[in-house]
Amino acid sequence: MAKSQTFKEEIYPEDFDDDDKLNFDVLLAQALNIYPNIELWIMKLAIVAHINKEKGKGIPLDKEEAEKLRKRYLNIQPIYETPAINNILYNE
Repeated sequence: MAKSQTFKEEIYPEDFDDDDKLNFDVLLAQALNIYPNIELWIMKLAIVAHINKEKGKGIPLDKEEAEKLRKRYLNIQPIYETPAINNILYNE
């Protein structure tokens, strides 16, 4: 007997109607194809902000929440430092 598959149901913001949910799903699928290496939570946050902006609403984050997200994002991104060009060319 085959195991049944279970799918995780997407949790949408409370104020999303059916059209917003469909738009969210379409934008998420497109974003995953275009940007496969970006974390899912960042994509979802950007899509919710985009849909809210289209509806004339602001981003539903206060400054503290936005700062937490920014710090979390910056902490997971690798930082690459390159030596100054003079150090490479002139062995300084």
